Amino acid sequence: MVGRSVIFLSISLILINASPMPKLFDAYNASFAALDGSLPQDFKTNSRDKEWLTGRVISSAVASNSESSGDEIFSIASVTKTFSAVAITKVVTSEEFAEYFDSEDPLGTKLSAFEELIEKHGSENEKYYISELKTAHQNYSDITLRHLLNHTAGIEDPSYYDDFRADQTRSFRFEDGKYFSPVVRSFGNHSYSNVGYEIAALMAKVVVSEERGTPVGFGEIIREQIIQPLQLHATFTSDEMACEENLVKVKDQNIRVAQSYDYYKGKLTTGQDFNDDVASGGVYSSAADVAKFYRAVASEEVFGENHQAAEKFFAAENFVLSGEPAGERYGLGIRKIADDKTEYLHHGGAGILFYSHAIAERKVGHPETAKSAATLLAYENLTRPIAARLLSNEKKDEKGRYFVDQELSKKMNWLAKTFSSEQLVYLRQILEFSPREFEEKYFEEFQKLPKPTASALPSHLEKMVSKTGSKFNEIY
Repeated sequence: MVGRSVIFLSISLILINASPMPKLFDAYNASFAALDGSLPQDFKTNSRDKEWLTGRVISSAVASNSESSGDEIFSIASVTKTFSAVAITKVVTSEEFAEYFDSEDPLGTKLSAFEELIEKHGSENEKYYISELKTAHQNYSDITLRHLLNHTAGIEDPSYYDDFRADQTRSFRFEDGKYFSPVVRSFGNHSYSNVGYEIAALMAKVVVSEERGTPVGFGEIIREQIIQPLQLHATFTSDEMACEENLVKVKDQNIRVAQSYDYYKGKLTTGQDFNDDVASGGVYSSAADVAKFYRAVASEEVFGENHQAAEKFFAAENFVLSGEPAGERYGLGIRKIADDKTEYLHHGGAGILFYSHAIAERKVGHPETAKSAATLLAYENLTRPIAARLLSNEKKDEKGRYFVDQELSKKMNWLAKTFSSEQLVYLRQILEFSPREFEEKYFEEFQKLPKPTASALPSHLEKMVSKTGSKFNEIY
């Protein structure tokens, strides 16, 4: 394969600056390359201070079925949603909890049926949010587990959600303790929602807590349903983790978690403070463990003898058009692109400091043919602080951090499309020392620089595009 330098930012993939062999792929492309054996050898070692268009990669790890080159533990961000959806599907189809769910369609069980259990076992934040949702959402009585897991419940994340995730605030309240109200969108249409996953997890954990007569967190459910059966020894949930400066502990065990430079905090960090909200992005794992898990999902091994769980998880009714690549569908915490012969099952995750991607391929009707790969990256972001400085807006929280909003995202995309990595590094240095001087004297000159030119697709993406009929810039 002749590769090209590729970057991933927000929802766009951009090809720039053709080179004989790239030293770094983004996580999405690298997992595809690992899957079909075309990943460059020099990617397979941990990397430090290598320039990337959106930042500088601090460390990287990649794993496939055949080999693993990275056992460092990362925040896998939204790849967590596959873990969560599988764990919830196993719970709702288990004989132990059968009385709580619809016998014919357990994933069609309605949120409203759990109000009494939520009142009994939910936290004050959770109970407040559900009561607000009941008032705000005109289709509240129709919301099911399936809607929550395939993002069709019409529940949006607040615009500040991602900024506050790093400070133990996640999905149910502000950092200062003030509750926030639900943001409601069109019910039945796919609209990606982290909060929706926390609500689905709430439904599962109140049932398990009620049946067992003791409080059970969602991290414990993931460990019981996935981590322990598959023996994922390098996989942890954030509710069992604690960070003391740069040392991460799980119970009495010290573990090595990848860190990246957080310009908000001015230091190396694991990417978030550990907390009890797990379902939307709270799993930490290694590339090898994530690849192992994804193969277990595609091969249906993760469901063990619970054949109903496998059947319900992959049921066609779960998969809805996601509005991203043409033909791609989103199911229960997993994306699918398929033709008559082959299915690709995948999910990505992005945080302030980390990118992750996992993929499995299998022949239609033959789960035993499954193979998989996963890639995890930790990096220092360049475009985000530059964009925030250029906007010079006042949209900050009490710690002086810029909120993520549409204006900022547009500026970040413009920077990524317009400037080379070397230019961005220089830009960042200028802004660090004299942002006003840059805005007055240098910005106009940078705008005049020629834009990078796109080049041909890497061969391992051509298969993906052929499945969807989509153009390259619509792939993500």
